[in-house]
Amino acid sequence: MLKEIFVIRNGVLTFHYATDPKLTNSDETILSSGLLTAIQNFGEGARSDALDSFTMANEFFIFKKISSSAKTLVGVFEKKTPQNLARDSLNRIFEELNDANLPNEDGFIELNSPAKQELKKRIGKLVSQLFGTKEDVEHVNELLSKRTDIPLAFIFNIYEKKPVTVFARPKPLFKEQQVTDFFLLNSSLNKAFSALNLKGSMTFMTIKSSEYTVSGIFCGKNASIASGSMNRPDSDVTEAALQMCHFYDLNELLGPLKDEIEISNSNFSANGNITDNKGEKISQNASIFLLTLINNINGFFRLITRRNFEIFTIYLTAEKIVKLCIERINSTEDFIIRICNFTRKMI
Repeated sequence: MLKEIFVIRNGVLTFHYATDPKLTNSDETILSSGLLTAIQNFGEGARSDALDSFTMANEFFIFKKISSSAKTLVGVFEKKTPQNLARDSLNRIFEELNDANLPNEDGFIELNSPAKQELKKRIGKLVSQLFGTKEDVEHVNELLSKRTDIPLAFIFNIYEKKPVTVFARPKPLFKEQQVTDFFLLNSSLNKAFSALNLKGSMTFMTIKSSEYTVSGIFCGKNASIASGSMNRPDSDVTEAALQMCHFYDLNELLGPLKDEIEISNSNFSANGNITDNKGEKISQNASIFLLTLINNINGFFRLITRRNFEIFTIYLTAEKIVKLCIERINSTEDFIIRICNFTRKMI
């Protein structure tokens, strides 16, 4: 979990954010920023090297130089926070700071200036999306109890491999095996991406039959899964999964997309043979990983809907957005596998 953010310019604190209101005392904050500056100066002076991170008993600190200025961004995290999640969150906060374009104050001005207050709200929402909140159980129950179109939903902690909360109406819809099958699916996805040479972080997926849709959102520590009632529009199910993870819409999650370009199109048969139709070829070595993935997609979907899946789609985010689509051919055990790239629209 993220605890604090410091922005320090030439040894002077210019911006501070804390998830715990008790940590917003300005005297303690300025004292902490002075200590961080001293540690940073020691690394650069005595060791002739820029400080990247250091660890204490219950927390660790990550430093990120803002190259276009004399500022340093410092993130303070709980000791148990995964390093890759901490660094990803700091990179995203860095983007928010760049977008905010705060002035270069000569001192720590903890005023209710519109720019700083807006930035704190944006960072607070980003922290909720990446790390969840202590109120997520109540948040999901309140969100879904008002709807009649989402009978089953989960939030999973991907790192600890356990459910954060489960919503089921009626309760017998939930089965422990659904938790096991989700993490089997998550594992097989990562292995298939590696076999297909696909780079990026899982962000958004849908699993569909002609009657049912299951949507999933992956962001930071958690993943949300929402299953819609019969014949519910895909957009309604996706909306529920997004809101469970504190997103407003897909644009907020993925960014506005343009220029979908198909880079690979192949047939995949029940016996594991891959036939390339156009674009980049899929290695036959990926066959076993694709078979496992398809079986795990189908197992998870059948456990929730009692139907075989017809179309599976997942988006990965990196420099470009990558989409992997696996579509069943005419109720057989043969599939079309499509891989597409998107570019992000400039706003």
